[in-house]
Amino acid sequence: MRFITRRLAFYVVAAWTAITINFAIPHLLPSNPVEVMMARHPEFPPSARRALEIQFGLGHQGSLLHQYGCISTPPPRQPRHLGLNYPASVVTVLNNTVPWTILLVGSATIISFVIGTLLGIFAGWRRGGWFDKALPAFTFVQAIPYFFLAELALVLFSSDLHIFPSYGGYQLGDTIASTGPSSPAR
Repeated sequence: MRFITRRLAFYVVAAWTAITINFAIPHLLPSNPVEVMMARHPEFPPSARRALEIQFGLGHQGSLLHQYGCISTPPPRQPRHLGLNYPASVVTVLNNTVPWTILLVGSATIISFVIGTLLGIFAGWRRGGWFDKALPAFTFVQAIPYFFLAELALVLFSSDLHIFPSYGGYQLGDTIASTGPSSPAR
């Protein structure tokens, strides 16, 4: 019984922490999601701003504590709306995103297999050498969470080196400039 109580307490604390972080992040940003969407999609009419604010739950009057209370407890007898309603069907959204996911996962798997195999061959070939002794020191990379390593790679390759787009993807047939900031298709 003690084990179940501890687990339940852990899940309650984890849920409260997640709700608090999800509430705090948009309030700490210099702009709100509606301004970002309006900037990214200039074809949206100005009347869409208020509709998006209502859908995102922005523009509430009251203190931050009142707003936090409104977001952490759903209103009575109303279903909690946790996401956007997309005008496209699920099949359309999946058709647009699955090829990119397969391409990314497939290329990452192939690259990691080739690099890992080559490093293993080299370490085995030069057994007892400096590389074989230094390789275990780099196992700390395994402890880095993948999403954090991905964010670091995104910053490095998109913002600093301008090799990849920071969001969206290139369309087939796009010309990619070799210098300067990259221009994503979306």
